[in-house]
Amino acid sequence: MTTPNPSNYTLGKGVLYFDRFDANGNLTGERDLGNAPELQFNMTIEMLDHLSSRAGIGAKDMQVTKMVTPTFSFTLDEFDDANLSMLFYGTPAEITVAATDYNTVAMPAVAAKNLYVSLGKRQIGIWKVVVAYEAGKSATDLVAGSTIAPVATVITNTWDVIAAIGNNVYLKNKVGTGLTAPTGNIFVAAGTDKIATYTVAPAFDSQSVLVKEGLVWTEAGTSFTVDSVLGRLKINDASVLVGGGTAYFATAADTYKQIKVLEKTSLRGKLRFVSENPEGSQYQFQAWNCSLKPNGDTAFISDNWAQVKFTAEVLRDLVNHPDCPFMEVLIS
Repeated sequence: MTTPNPSNYTLGKGVLYFDRFDANGNLTGERDLGNAPELQFNMTIEMLDHLSSRAGIGAKDMQVTKMVTPTFSFTLDEFDDANLSMLFYGTPAEITVAATDYNTVAMPAVAAKNLYVSLGKRQIGIWKVVVAYEAGKSATDLVAGSTIAPVATVITNTWDVIAAIGNNVYLKNKVGTGLTAPTGNIFVAAGTDKIATYTVAPAFDSQSVLVKEGLVWTEAGTSFTVDSVLGRLKINDASVLVGGGTAYFATAADTYKQIKVLEKTSLRGKLRFVSENPEGSQYQFQAWNCSLKPNGDTAFISDNWAQVKFTAEVLRDLVNHPDCPFMEVLIS
């Protein structure tokens, strides 16, 4: 379209894609980078001048291009795992962790108040059941190693007891496919002795963990609280814990994304921009070989929308694109 013409005025919008190279330099597939509120292009050109020596005053009589550095800079404001992996020079991986029925972790030697203690696992809790004791029986009769099983089920389908505190009984080492809750489920010690009954099957309690110091068992509550998701205990002001004990807990099945920071030494791939301009011509850029790096600070605490900024230096690719080694622009 010739100029002048108001139809040439452009209001820029569009979608940015990045096709990351794998370890062997192969493309892995174009990924939509999400909302990109800014995209700029810059061409840094370094010139080599020649000065004539034929007169008293130096005069520039020749100039050639010495180096060209095409560069895109762009801003992203979608913080998914793939964009964060570009920021941190890593690769996102999905981690799946199976549930566990029983873990023990040594607590710090001193139980410092108002501090968190990490147990090294996520999604912590403990298996627990509430019971009613038989006549003449109490929590002291449910020693560690007692078992729990339904009356109507063969006793290969059981739990072992960690400890009993009042009517709360904490469990470990599940054997079998699961416990249903028919009327008459019982605890058994030494294989036969009925201690207590329950009417609801054992359940995973994400707000409970046990701590044992010496011979004393402490439940979650006054002494400590449980941060299940991050796998931590917070020692409270009123805690009776002194330190040096052992935490007993279970974990729920968990799936999460992990990025190993600085796992990669470079971030390279193909950058494509496809315009969706409400005004002006439509175009797309393809830069075959770009080296990306974060540009500036990324605010994870801010009063504004968080954004991550990148600079993409366009490198020459004579092997795969000998007739257009840097990039192409298509206009429609």
